[in-house]
Amino acid sequence: MPQRVEAIKGAPQGDTASAKAAAKATLDVLKRAKKQRQPWLQIWSEAYDYVLPMRERFLGGTPGERRTNLIFDETAVVGLPRFASRLVAGTFPEHARAFSLRPGKFFPGNPNARGVQKDLDEIAELMHESMRTSNFSAELHEAYQDLGLGTLNMTIDPGPFTGDIVTAAVPLTHVMLLNGHDDRPAAWVTESKHTLRAIDKLWPRANIPVAIRRKFQDDTELSVVTATVDRSTPSELFAWDLSVVLLTEEIEIFKEEYRGIGANRWLTSRWSKQASEAYGRGPVLLALPAIKTCNLVVELILENAQMAIGGIWTYDDDGVFNPDNIVIEPGVFVPRAAGSNIDQLLSGARFDVAQLVLEEMRKNIRKALFIDELEREGKTPPSAFEAAELRADAAMNMGSVTSRQVKEFHIPLVQRLAHILTKQGAIEIPRIDGKQLTLVPEAPLLRAQKHQDLADFLGYQGDLRGIFGDQAAMALTDPVEAAIYLAGLRGVPARLIPTKAKVEATLDKARQFVEQNPEATEALSNVRS
Repeated sequence: MPQRVEAIKGAPQGDTASAKAAAKATLDVLKRAKKQRQPWLQIWSEAYDYVLPMRERFLGGTPGERRTNLIFDETAVVGLPRFASRLVAGTFPEHARAFSLRPGKFFPGNPNARGVQKDLDEIAELMHESMRTSNFSAELHEAYQDLGLGTLNMTIDPGPFTGDIVTAAVPLTHVMLLNGHDDRPAAWVTESKHTLRAIDKLWPRANIPVAIRRKFQDDTELSVVTATVDRSTPSELFAWDLSVVLLTEEIEIFKEEYRGIGANRWLTSRWSKQASEAYGRGPVLLALPAIKTCNLVVELILENAQMAIGGIWTYDDDGVFNPDNIVIEPGVFVPRAAGSNIDQLLSGARFDVAQLVLEEMRKNIRKALFIDELEREGKTPPSAFEAAELRADAAMNMGSVTSRQVKEFHIPLVQRLAHILTKQGAIEIPRIDGKQLTLVPEAPLLRAQKHQDLADFLGYQGDLRGIFGDQAAMALTDPVEAAIYLAGLRGVPARLIPTKAKVEATLDKARQFVEQNPEATEALSNVRS
């Protein structure tokens, strides 16, 4: 049964009075969203000052101004982009599959029919190709840096051609959230400035009254509020409304309805959160005390070094020596009157243990950002087994976080892609809701359970060989089912997995070859031994 997708339609604007009333409701949503965001602004501003100094600030500031005055230790500043890069590589690798589609329990048809899984693999590959040929990877890296603070926000819109998508990472400085009753965002509100010319391009069907067009020139910037509000009901589970309001005139100029799974252009995910909060708490916020302390310790060390190099001096005021005209530096001769003295005042400050404390805090910051697993400067590089174990340990530490990412980001992302590609006429598939179609994560960071299943299976085979011998171990395991099971664990595409009958025919040929050529089998055994 194809996914039902209603066309997005602009709602009629009506008269000015109704537009004013609709604007009032939208501005009420803006007011509530600002109230929910207000308690977070101080800690976010601190995090931006110490970790993202060149990002746009929450409380004022101009583009291009110098914002690195508080940065004395670069561990967190350099670590957050590395954290984002590792998440991108671990969840959406650029040249590998991030997910696959499988028929669910209520798949509309025969899920075991020949070609069904191959068709789903082709659709999943088309989705991956849409992401690869778009700006998705670049914007995802920016979004994952926002996730380091706690909350990721992205928009995904259809591109100009079939299969094209346009993505944008929206930082917390540009969007406000309202928490819903189901622990998901109930509204996304933005407040920005646009010219009338830009408004006509962004919303071609915007209904701007003639009086406003006469009042403002085309290049005059106006404050615009957009609010995407969840309008879901028990009878209609996937429904959102978009309202665009001119803030200066308090009038609604555009409205749209989004209906169907994946119709909402907004994707929001949190690192961790409380049930009553709309925003998440990320590793940067948890490590912020250590980040601030590191910067303070380095600042004090540099100040102490400056005093040690320049020194503090005392002199006898004899009316001849003028310190304002003297620069104390190497190679300078300082005249003085006979009998007058210039002595250095030694500082009592000592930072003998500062480096030890500093290195420990830096290590804690890198550990909080999951970027210290393979760092062994000056030591023997880790073996392949050690590297695999360290990555498995990192995946285990991020287990609950990755589960939230799958629910709040990966599944809505694929649903959004399916919605766009269906509207563009590129695909036609059932709903990706876990019942008709199921999303199976395939990215390295999300396959920890499959790696564990593979290790358990290989360990089971080793136990059988150790107890009963090689021949008995082969007899106690169905080779056909084992081959198909291993292909699934390794993520082999369905088009490369042979059918059960073909596997059995191949095994029969192998047995016949062994029976007909015992000398070849014996020679092969000698080579292996």
